[in-house]
Amino acid sequence: MKATILMSLMFLALPACAGLPQSGEPAVDWDRTGDPSTFTLEVENQNFNGARIYIHQDGRRHRLGLVNGNRTEEFEVTAPGGSEIRVEVDFIAGGGFTTGPLVVWPGESVRLRIPSRA
Repeated sequence: MKATILMSLMFLALPACAGLPQSGEPAVDWDRTGDPSTFTLEVENQNFNGARIYIHQDGRRHRLGLVNGNRTEEFEVTAPGGSEIRVEVDFIAGGGFTTGPLVVWPGESVRLRIPSRA
């Protein structure tokens, strides 16, 4: 049985983006579906700058890949149930931000939108 939970969360960026207006903050959507051993992170980069994407989990930083400007990429991430993660966005042109803590479960789908003004 597929259960879908969709919620939108807004995160305050670290000091690198502390001056962003509220409408320019990244948004995260959740959808509980998919493979029970992994979760999916979909990154929609509405910014013109390419961004390197990292996951911070259990005190470690894991590089997922690159999302070019105005593109969307999907990453499969292995994580034990109830893992707390943070997503770091590092713009190639400089600057970036890290989301607040997110608790993820295997089989979930998480969508991160990087606004054009980030």
